[in-house]
Amino acid sequence: MPFSEGVGYGVPPTFPSCAGAGQEAPRTKAPHPYEVQSMCGIAGALNLDGRYSAEELSDIVSAMTDSMPHRGPDDRGVWVSPDRRCALGHRRLSIIDTSSAARQPMADESGAVITYNGELYNHLELRANLSRAGTTFRTRSDTEVFLAGLAQHGTGWFPKVDAMFALGFFDPHRNSLILARDAFGEKPLYYTVQNGLFAFASELQALTRIPGFSPVVDDESIALYLSFQYIPAPRTIYRSCRKLPPGCYLEAGEAGIGEPVRYYRFITGSAVEATASLDEQADALEEVLLRSLRRRLLSDVPLGAFLSGGVDSSTAVALITRRLNRPIQTFSIGFEGTASTEHEAARAIAAHLGTEHQDQMVAPADIEEMSSFIAARLDEPNGDSSCLPTYLLSELTRRHVTVAISGDGGDEVFGGYDRYFHCEAAVARNRERIADGSWHAGRDYYSSRILTFDDRDLSLLCGGMPAAAAAELARLRGYIDMDRRPLVNVLRELDAANYLPGAVLAKVDRMSMQHSLEVRTPYLSVDVAEFGARLSASQISAGFSGKLVLKRLASRYLPADWMERPKMGFGLPMTSWAEESLRARTLALLSEPDARLTQWLPPEAVRSFFEQREQAISVYQLWSLRILEHWLRSHPAIPATGFERPSAGHGSATAPVALAPAGKDLEKDLEPVYDAILSGRMKVVGWGAIATLPCYVAQSPFPIDYIVDSDPSKWGTSICGIPIRPPQALSGEKPDAVIVVVFPFYSPPTVRQILTQLEGHGRFRAIPPFRAELDGAVVRTVVARLAREAGEGGAPPLLQRALSVLDDSWSEDTPALIRSVRARLSAERAPAVSRRVRLVIGSLQAGGAERQICYLAVGLKRQGWDVALLAFAATQPGAEHYAAMLEHEGVPLEVLPSARDHFAEMQTDDRMLEEFRISEPLLKRLPSYLIHWTLVACRRFVADRPELVICYLDVVNLSAGLGALLAGVGHVLLSGRNLHPGHLPNHYGDDVSWMQECYRHLSRFPEVILSANSKAGARSYAEWLGLPRERVHTVPNGIPAAALMPPVEAVEAVRAALGVGTRTPLIVGVFRLAEEKRPLLFVEVIRRLHEQGVPFKAALVGDGLMADAVRAAVERSGLSERLLLLGVREDVRTVVAASDLVLHVALVEGHPNALMEAQLLGRPVVASRAEGTQEILAPVHRLRLCSTDDDGTGLAAHCRAVLDSLEETKQAAAEAAPWVANCFSIDRLVTNTLASAGLPVPA
Repeated sequence: MPFSEGVGYGVPPTFPSCAGAGQEAPRTKAPHPYEVQSMCGIAGALNLDGRYSAEELSDIVSAMTDSMPHRGPDDRGVWVSPDRRCALGHRRLSIIDTSSAARQPMADESGAVITYNGELYNHLELRANLSRAGTTFRTRSDTEVFLAGLAQHGTGWFPKVDAMFALGFFDPHRNSLILARDAFGEKPLYYTVQNGLFAFASELQALTRIPGFSPVVDDESIALYLSFQYIPAPRTIYRSCRKLPPGCYLEAGEAGIGEPVRYYRFITGSAVEATASLDEQADALEEVLLRSLRRRLLSDVPLGAFLSGGVDSSTAVALITRRLNRPIQTFSIGFEGTASTEHEAARAIAAHLGTEHQDQMVAPADIEEMSSFIAARLDEPNGDSSCLPTYLLSELTRRHVTVAISGDGGDEVFGGYDRYFHCEAAVARNRERIADGSWHAGRDYYSSRILTFDDRDLSLLCGGMPAAAAAELARLRGYIDMDRRPLVNVLRELDAANYLPGAVLAKVDRMSMQHSLEVRTPYLSVDVAEFGARLSASQISAGFSGKLVLKRLASRYLPADWMERPKMGFGLPMTSWAEESLRARTLALLSEPDARLTQWLPPEAVRSFFEQREQAISVYQLWSLRILEHWLRSHPAIPATGFERPSAGHGSATAPVALAPAGKDLEKDLEPVYDAILSGRMKVVGWGAIATLPCYVAQSPFPIDYIVDSDPSKWGTSICGIPIRPPQALSGEKPDAVIVVVFPFYSPPTVRQILTQLEGHGRFRAIPPFRAELDGAVVRTVVARLAREAGEGGAPPLLQRALSVLDDSWSEDTPALIRSVRARLSAERAPAVSRRVRLVIGSLQAGGAERQICYLAVGLKRQGWDVALLAFAATQPGAEHYAAMLEHEGVPLEVLPSARDHFAEMQTDDRMLEEFRISEPLLKRLPSYLIHWTLVACRRFVADRPELVICYLDVVNLSAGLGALLAGVGHVLLSGRNLHPGHLPNHYGDDVSWMQECYRHLSRFPEVILSANSKAGARSYAEWLGLPRERVHTVPNGIPAAALMPPVEAVEAVRAALGVGTRTPLIVGVFRLAEEKRPLLFVEVIRRLHEQGVPFKAALVGDGLMADAVRAAVERSGLSERLLLLGVREDVRTVVAASDLVLHVALVEGHPNALMEAQLLGRPVVASRAEGTQEILAPVHRLRLCSTDDDGTGLAAHCRAVLDSLEETKQAAAEAAPWVANCFSIDRLVTNTLASAGLPVPA
């Protein structure tokens, strides 16, 4: 049936019924095509560029909601904002408050609007809390509670709720739309950006109703489906769509469409042995599970329960009947003639508990009918073989009740899957092989234990291992192999994040929705889940038996021997003849003239797979293939265009994109395909970022065909011997792969922009997601698969490398070459302007170096210098106050031309082109990301004629410093802000030898002065470069002492906002969340203090690469209420002033500004003995320094001592203020800087 005619709601095949439970079970009734209905469905859209009228928006959203009548039979509604910015739609199945007053979309008095799908189980408690705060409610609906909570608390509301939900919330004050999904992913939410719309919906098929929808099926998603039997979030089957991951929200507004932000993650503990007995734990579990059940039994419609005969559903029903004294109907399904049925066990439990039980026996049906029937009802392929039994069970249940309790989630929360115990046993057998690296638990678990198609089978079927599947498997296996927690806890955590939402909950949601049945899962209450997460490994499993605590609880109400029945689950209801014939019939299906799957998989590879695997092909593999084939036939689905479809020996027809970090060993990253690249059997394209000169790619250890740039109107020339071509020009080239070179200072939006440009041409596929914590750090290689070989005859000959590798590039003639280029570029240069200085930094962002360069610029301005601060990139969020400070002091802040603008101008400016040609022999020796900066800085300095140029941070030192030298500047000060770059591999990569050589060559020029902001830093650079210690000057940081203390009201407001009372000590840390700052040690110190029962609260200010790891450590340690993660703040000084103790635990440091501020404010300090830290601490604080080897014991002891005598310690700490003010004033910063540069110092 064509999709436009309502595929998914056609007449099902007949499944003959048999007698069950002592009565005639009715035959499965085929639903009418337009009567299949289910729980609420939502949809909405943002009018991104204003192209749609209000009527058009309403029609679009109505079309989406009307495609989901089965999700909401009771009501429908659409809301459009007055400014045509946003439209929200809703289909309603009423469960709580069935009145018309609870209609959606629902708005409050402020104009905030919500469209909401789900149930807020603790809405009564939350309603009471909101009412006490002054909220007035008009309805009994839980939707109104959710709306009020979001309006008052914003995204901070999500951790407060016990709910299953997906929602869209329009905030008129921020003019933004928030999408969110429940903690475990019970309710789905999809979104897309197409044709001027940001659209979302409960079902993927609803998005196909937006104008101009692109139904291009992602072949990488097909590979992921075949591996896992589902498509992991955020991918979907469609290349143009994404699904919001569980426990996340996303905001779209005037600033753009943000990345998903996680508000909840199921994180298991590290304990092996228990601190409480099984009975004590069972007591505690009983109470928390009863609370979850009470909330989930609240309804205005009839309720029932699925009863499979397993521990999870049986325990839930037992507690409902025996502890809550609630009568409840139970339901199960069975299949004749198969072993995969649990109906007999379910009948026995129902009889034992006295429930009104209904079951239905169904005769096995034809596999052809079953697979096509289920595939048509899935909005996205799901290979879980229990989809059909779940569909039939939901149909039976819905005849009697509207809401059903389910046991889903119990296996992940309490450890019930047999594969956990088999994997643990395999680990025990292979300890010697683990030690020598020849065996890995990650590969054992992510094998045929859980994968439908393992690596070998997937490679056979796809004609090579697909990139996304390889990357996802590497991520999951690495997670297991690198984690030191008990294995069963790691596996539970992974399954809760992946298998549970991807396969289990998606199946239950889609199949129950076909019958307007709401399914509630008491085991997925966050309270229950967190109880399970905290259990020790010894209370999860023993041998091959799991769920020990849950079984102990169940045995109080059910016969104990029932608890050890082997797990059965739902199987495929097929006769033995059907199983035997399934292989041949599936191959015949995939070989039919109208077969769809072979448009994505090479037909020869499919046939080869069936031939090689023969009888080893499993029923589940065949079921997955059939579901996928039938899904492609019954839904909008087209392959990518622009390339020939794959032929024999080809894998994906769309070039995969590999992110490669600058400065890394690409040969090692790409080792599996290195021979294919060098031999010419593989065509590789390098992509330079945002028109940055992409010479680095040519310096990589393999040849590249073309460098591709993003501006088709400006290029076509050759830069450093590499042809520059726009992406459109590649349509006839058919590259096998694209290498994107990413540099340390590229922000996540920049990376996304690069990939958006590539994907926008339809021939390249980026591999999302890109982690939000990239933040200026080196991007790891996301994918290293370039496995599609060229067809017979090979690719066009590869170009020779234009440049040598970096190790060979810095030859001894470099200084002479610098002098030659400088002489030609500055031949007509006018004399320098006296007392004119230009300061240069990469960009203004929240950081110590950025703060110091602003202080220095202001200090120089006040002493009469002509000052300008130059940046290579715009001011980053969180650093706007620096720009405001400069503006207030009259210091110009200028962003230098981007690479695109600079090189575009070069095409029409003969002088600029000549400058480039003169510089090219030298610039070839630089990594590409320094070339643009060097050229732009040089041109600016030639025009400005400064007497002094001051550069901050290494990459700026090496680019702008060289540019100043080429421009003939007489005084060039290069300032290192920490120890030498080799100490910061997370910033610059493991190999910084090229930086070392570049510094050495620059240091040969008398105009160049090297400096550091600490004695330790100066010594580090001198030793690294092989220079005498006196060649690297020490210029300590400065800090303004005047007006430092924030207003008392502001300090009190911060403490109040953090929930810190007047008598509660506040410990504060302020630093970047990076490896060298050791934020996890900070968490460990707080954990030790917490366990010692010390009364305090803590806050950590900062963001960075380790933000997620820190968040996870806080949650795992149970510190969410004790340690607050504040992120980037503009009011750092006020937060420090609000503290009672400042804790700093860095391994390496320059001059930490936060510690200088803490001392000026009279705050006690506890710190690690990093060399730079020692230099700025007043004598009173040096007694509280701990070795950098301290594991947290000493630091915690020092903190405890301070808190135990806080008032006395504060009085002593106040003595440090005058010492800091004298040693580190701004005037002294200016004086030290000018003296180091060899310039006159004012008296």
